[in-house]
Amino acid sequence: MSKTIASIVLLAAGLSQLLSVANAARTANIKLFQNTNQVLPFYSGDYAYNKCFNTADAKSMVISVGRKSTMLRFNGPDCKGKRKRSVIRDTKTVSDIASKYGNTGISFVITRYNPDDYETNIPVFDYLNMA
Repeated sequence: MSKTIASIVLLAAGLSQLLSVANAARTANIKLFQNTNQVLPFYSGDYAYNKCFNTADAKSMVISVGRKSTMLRFNGPDCKGKRKRSVIRDTKTVSDIASKYGNTGISFVITRYNPDDYETNIPVFDYLNMA
């Protein structure tokens, strides 16, 4: 009986470890900066795929992904309206968000889904309000 319990505990621990590794693979690392030379950070952290991210007043950003992903970018907040897509492999660096995209208040989603199948009604994260 004690061997069975020990086996179950080991199995549960192994599955827990496996799930934590799988969850880590489902994040992109996002860094936003207050200036264009990427020195003064606004936000830095791992961020779940398939959620809207508002850049607000950030001037530059670096996005790192573990596997090829798609960035769906919107010209305004909350991932609403027309979207443009770009592929990210490893790291995408935007040294001047306003110059590249026309303004600093963009929003985006990092996904591995087919972008044509992606829902537009998605949770929003604003790093300034941490909502």
